[in-house]
Amino acid sequence: MFAIFNIVLMTVLGALLAAAALRAGDQTEIFRVQRAQQGFVAGKAIIDAYYYEKNILPDGNLSNLRSDGYAPLSLSELALYSKQLGLTEAVNSGELGWTYDRAVLAVQRASNIRTATTFLNQSACPGVSATTAFASSKSWCPTDVVISQTWETRADMALRTAKIRTSLQRTMQKFADYYSEHPSTGTCVIPVNTNSTCKKFPQPGGTAAANPGTDTSIELRALVGQATLTSAACTGVYANQFATGTGDNYTYMTWDCSDLFTPYGQPVTYQFKSTAEIRLAAPVGALDQTGAATSIGVNFTL
Repeated sequence: MFAIFNIVLMTVLGALLAAAALRAGDQTEIFRVQRAQQGFVAGKAIIDAYYYEKNILPDGNLSNLRSDGYAPLSLSELALYSKQLGLTEAVNSGELGWTYDRAVLAVQRASNIRTATTFLNQSACPGVSATTAFASSKSWCPTDVVISQTWETRADMALRTAKIRTSLQRTMQKFADYYSEHPSTGTCVIPVNTNSTCKKFPQPGGTAAANPGTDTSIELRALVGQATLTSAACTGVYANQFATGTGDNYTYMTWDCSDLFTPYGQPVTYQFKSTAEIRLAAPVGALDQTGAATSIGVNFTL
């Protein structure tokens, strides 16, 4: 009788202890995941700031965060960060796509932590093969994670292009406004600078002075006498000098940093097309599918 009672009692106690251990294990996993999630939120903010300001994604080992002045990011054993460079996007109808980079920050489940190789070679995107790798140019979605964030530099190409174009149009408007406010009636002759009453665009030096039809380019910062100015050091307003070329007196034209540089820090190029046309151009900061740099521009014709 007592033997049977002891067996039943031990069985019940064993079940209770097993359940308690299971609950403790569940709680431990929950706490680990919560800590990893908290780290994820901080890490995502750091990576977002880095990408926004640097126009590139952090290195795969995040070593450049500290050296570049950003808060160090220490990932837990549940978190994974990876970066893939140089993916290419094909576009239909013969148009070129982008060469872009991809990065992911994800918190895995404590009960099923996968190796980076396994984790990055599976996809959970609808309509995409489950074996689509992170390094593929196709869409990729992390699997079996608590929370994740994927960055692709191709995602903001349209926004990037629109911001640069808007900036160039703002700068070009200064030329248009000047011509509207200072009308003149002369007929342009060659060399252009012999007729001060003729509306004409500022010319870089070289062959354009003898042949105004020659397409001559120069960085706008150099054209206004700020050839060594960098985006990081740019501040305030710069009076127009046209130190390296000829043209009408544009004393009343001034330039700020958003004229001389794109929103992403690349210098704007001024192109003298002819006595009646100029062009402002700037790089988008991205490569096309063939690896060639891409740029956009706006023209102004009298």
